[in-house]
Amino acid sequence: MNVEIIEIRNPDEFDRERIVLRATADIDVGDYLILRTRANGDVVQAGRARDSYWFRDKEVRTGDLIVLYSKSGTPREKRNDDGSVTHFFYWGLSEPCWSQSDSAAVLIRLREWKSYFPEPVPSHETADR
Repeated sequence: MNVEIIEIRNPDEFDRERIVLRATADIDVGDYLILRTRANGDVVQAGRARDSYWFRDKEVRTGDLIVLYSKSGTPREKRNDDGSVTHFFYWGLSEPCWSQSDSAAVLIRLREWKSYFPEPVPSHETADR
């Protein structure tokens, strides 16, 4: 997978709530997606995703930290004393999301994907009466 979830810090403290991950190899973090899903004990319930966050494309080096805050903010990075970098991302939610006891974070590596955009709905002209 080349990325590991370290922990979810400060659940239910909206301004501080975040997921902390570490790159175990050089990666493009844009290949990864976080799902917030339901869990029953330590079993993730498939098909029960609540929210998702797809990281934007960005090169991350082995040992770098990736921090995803629940709140809104501007992506940035900070160089650490050991030469690694901490990359900060912001989900843009309006409330804390990790305070529920039945929530689980699922990290997915996207190897292949396709997008689809629906056709615009034609506007209907009003007939003269």
